[in-house]
Amino acid sequence: MRRDLIGALVFSSGLLAVEHAVAQSVTAGELRTYSTPQSVGVEWDVVGDGDHDAAVAVRYRPAGSATWAPAYPLFRVDFAGQNMLAGSVLFLPPATSFDVELTLSDPDGGGETRTATVATLAVPTLPTSGRTFHVAPGSGGGSGSETDPFLGIEAADAVAAPGDLILVHAGSYGGQRLLFDAAGTVGNYVAWVAAGDGPVLFDDLRIRGDYIWVEGFEISAPDNAVRNEGASVGAVLKGNRITGCHYCIHLNVGAAGWWISDNVIVGDQDPASGSFSGEGVELSHTPDH
Repeated sequence: MRRDLIGALVFSSGLLAVEHAVAQSVTAGELRTYSTPQSVGVEWDVVGDGDHDAAVAVRYRPAGSATWAPAYPLFRVDFAGQNMLAGSVLFLPPATSFDVELTLSDPDGGGETRTATVATLAVPTLPTSGRTFHVAPGSGGGSGSETDPFLGIEAADAVAAPGDLILVHAGSYGGQRLLFDAAGTVGNYVAWVAAGDGPVLFDDLRIRGDYIWVEGFEISAPDNAVRNEGASVGAVLKGNRITGCHYCIHLNVGAAGWWISDNVIVGDQDPASGSFSGEGVELSHTPDH
């Protein structure tokens, strides 16, 4: 009995020692910010705070405004060696600068207030100042005019430059893996857009250049329908119908900052099977989309 009591006291005092050891003040570390067209993201590293009772209150305002609005507080992240608080300010207008004030506090001591100015991203827009070309199914030739279109994607891709709008006319461009290679620049895409005269059909589409815009296509592939091949920054995939695929939009290392919106994606799994194999949009190992 006495030995059990002593053991319980030793165990209890050990717990108290552990609790006392982890109740430590917080020290602010590196602050990182990110943005999308409708949100601002924050990651704030901290040192200490072993008992995880530190908190960060958030408020924001249009840059330079006198009026602040509250936002959700940051949440605690302690995973894979990270020690931080993180979160987002949501439902913001695009292409706007905001002051974001972050107040770190801890009942055990420490804390700091920092203000970061972060701009939300602009919604991508089609180029208006470049050339307009036309392309139809085929295997080479044509001048790119409406009456004499380029025949095949490769022929048009060979002359495309930043700011060009390439209207892709109805028909099947399948039977082979097609590579979109000619790159645009920031805000000045090479834009491939369905011409609107009927379905534009692809079997297998790969994007390699930066700032390439793909809109209005019907893409069907049994495995990977749309992928990047190597580095590809800032691509836009908009308003496409992608079907029959196991990994429908599947990005590799090297892709970054893509805009993926308003696509219809129908995979190859029967919902009744209960299988979760495959992905509609797989962005693993790639940032800033």
